[in-house]
Amino acid sequence: MVDEYLKAKKYGDREYRSAVSKGQYPYLPSLDYILKHEGKLQEERIGLIEIPVNLIVGTLTEGRQNAFSRGFLPLLEPTSEFASKWETLFASQAENGMRDPIKVYEYMRKFYVQEGNKRVSVSKILGYVKIMAEVIRVYPQKTDDLENKLYYEFVDFYKAAPIYEVAFSSEGGYLRLAKHFGLNITHPWSEEEISKLKHAYEFFAEIFAANGGYALNITAGDALLIYLDIYGVEGILDESSAVIKRRLTKLWKEILTSANKDSIDLLEDPGLLKRNGSILKSFKTPSLYTPKNPLKIAFIYEDDPDQNGLSYDHELGRNYINSNFEGLVKAIAFKERDTDEKIREAIDEAEAEKCNMVFTTSPSQMPECLRGAIHYPHIKFLNCSLNLSHNAVRTYAIKMFGAKFLMGILAAAMADNDDIGYLSYVPIYGEIANINAFAIGASMVNPAVKVHLSWAYKKPPEKGGYNINDISGEMKGIKVFSGSELNKSNLYTKEFGIYYLNEDGEKVSLALPVRGWGKYYEMIVKTVLDGSWGDRSIAKSDQALNYWWGIQSGVVDILLSEKLPYPVKKLIGSMKDAMIAGTIHPFEGELHSQDGLVQGADGGRLTSQQIITMDWLNENIVGSIPGFLELSEAGQKIVSVSGVDKESE
Repeated sequence: MVDEYLKAKKYGDREYRSAVSKGQYPYLPSLDYILKHEGKLQEERIGLIEIPVNLIVGTLTEGRQNAFSRGFLPLLEPTSEFASKWETLFASQAENGMRDPIKVYEYMRKFYVQEGNKRVSVSKILGYVKIMAEVIRVYPQKTDDLENKLYYEFVDFYKAAPIYEVAFSSEGGYLRLAKHFGLNITHPWSEEEISKLKHAYEFFAEIFAANGGYALNITAGDALLIYLDIYGVEGILDESSAVIKRRLTKLWKEILTSANKDSIDLLEDPGLLKRNGSILKSFKTPSLYTPKNPLKIAFIYEDDPDQNGLSYDHELGRNYINSNFEGLVKAIAFKERDTDEKIREAIDEAEAEKCNMVFTTSPSQMPECLRGAIHYPHIKFLNCSLNLSHNAVRTYAIKMFGAKFLMGILAAAMADNDDIGYLSYVPIYGEIANINAFAIGASMVNPAVKVHLSWAYKKPPEKGGYNINDISGEMKGIKVFSGSELNKSNLYTKEFGIYYLNEDGEKVSLALPVRGWGKYYEMIVKTVLDGSWGDRSIAKSDQALNYWWGIQSGVVDILLSEKLPYPVKKLIGSMKDAMIAGTIHPFEGELHSQDGLVQGADGGRLTSQQIITMDWLNENIVGSIPGFLELSEAGQKIVSVSGVDKESE
């Protein structure tokens, strides 16, 4: 057995030298040293359990750490008493297995050995995957650090399903995993359910590792969620490793995108879509598509745009591109596809119709859109949403906060008191910025103004809900409102855009934000017609492409009423010009939330990502951002995909 120690020491020496050359500490880390400035921390005895060997990373005290390399490989001389004991232990474990459990402390999902360092060292040489251990957990102080938040999510998960192996690199992973198994993390799982998860995870993790997954900046748990989103739990439990390997190959770009820290490429300037200096101006340019062989596009709507809903705007856009491409485009509509099954059927029908592109027009349709994109890679899929990192599906959304900023200015200029009503729909990415931009614009005209916020997709109070197109009945004493967006259902009313109540209680329209979906779709479709869709400068293999265009791109404008006083029109025109020129921005300089200072006067301009993921409300807003459980079923469906708060416990 001396040869085994010499072999292990050789590996240990090599690991030691490698660590030194990289400027790393070459010995085992000590938990006592790590926690020496932390003070008294809460401990909990977990008991005797089987733990993963790869999560045993150090020793409890500093006394024994220099006997091992960073990977628990021996470093002391072969003539030492330590080496003799290591050899005896190796012989025993090789023949009989490890008889006695080790004792460890667990901190931040990693284990530090109190008793049994040599047993761990031998176990690693013998290739043990798991060993028995008496575990005491040390709880860190709670902070806002991501790693800390992830750890406490793990702790909650462990109470329901005591499994150490599964880890995630972003928040919400354990809850998503539980949902895939039809469970939650607030109630203990049965032994059968725990066993099923262990089997699924270990089976998948082994295949993921064999494919080189651990070389990526992503955990096997992260990759598993991507797989489950497409193929479900049965796609692991009921399939062979060969099938899973083939599916992983199809999903690899999605996995690479998830592993990329800059996973989302936010394209905010449509001018970047130009090819060789100019967007296609003449359709005489050689193209795959002709009037006899047009580019076929499917538009999939949640509701019926001929009757109601925000789909009406998208339908106008579909009609626009049908009439503006000289027969080169044929866009067809699939209406009332509000369930996964109906969306899936529409995608299959679109493929049968030989469609080349599919636009899904609601964030809630993204899960099926993604499945369709993986299943039909020859079709170009897009989803109307923002800040979602899927390589196979491009997302697109209108940047509305600029128009909302101008409308806030207008509303405050027309209000005869310090109160304005505001109706929003659902707290998805970008929507909080719209509300805040409105409130900031209003405060620039009247520093005392209050914006009273209401949500259309919030569960109605017990006394009954309210018309989502009319909040004036819910906000007594307020005369000026920012109502719902224009759609077919309120086309002949006045409860949209900015309106006010006159002395007779009549609603008088003042301004309306106009979304130019026709122009938006036109610019995207042109990239397919001119062959620039797949340009590598735009479409990268490890990034998701999000189109986000607004007032500067000409896809948003404000229609002003003739009833507005001339000075107000002039003010809005001047502010609009300044926004387009980039000389004014609502999220620049000093900003205050309901909770206090966000940034000082020298804070500069918020980044696009900060604006999109905004989760605070401006100080002059009366109201709050509803949590997941406060939303209606329809609101929860949207937020679960693209919301600021995806929690659903």
